[in-house]
Amino acid sequence: MVVDAEKILLDLPGAHVIHVVRNPWSAYADSLKRPVPLSLAHTMLAWTVNQYHALSCRTRFPDRVHVLRLEDVLADPCSVLGDVCGRLGLERSATLARPTWNGTELDEVCPWGTIRQATGEANRAAADELSPEDQAQIGWRAGPYLDLLDYRRFLTRSRRG
Repeated sequence: MVVDAEKILLDLPGAHVIHVVRNPWSAYADSLKRPVPLSLAHTMLAWTVNQYHALSCRTRFPDRVHVLRLEDVLADPCSVLGDVCGRLGLERSATLARPTWNGTELDEVCPWGTIRQATGEANRAAADELSPEDQAQIGWRAGPYLDLLDYRRFLTRSRRG
């Protein structure tokens, strides 16, 4: 978990941390599909705490903490993940293009979390499941992290394409 990133990086000088952040609207909407979902307030507290730790650790360890937006990975996985592989001294692989398990393509990514279809369209559709009131509350609870992670216009931008 990214809240432990500083300890990991201090204890393991060769370690890297890869933090993948998902826009808070889709993240919350999919969290409601869990057997025992947290409230919006608790979910957003956890989301903001995680982003705080990821971004502050990236400031302290810029070459060892890699913050990726899920939306960027979904839009261009070979480039986004390939760049991280390059920074880690790893080869790029054709398997970066799609979700795989040991090289076998997956049509669905469950049972890992609540994301079933790892596509930009499914990610956006999850955000659209929320009421306008919940969308607005998430926006103000996410606060400055929307700007720091370039999510401020996610709801309007992704509707237009």
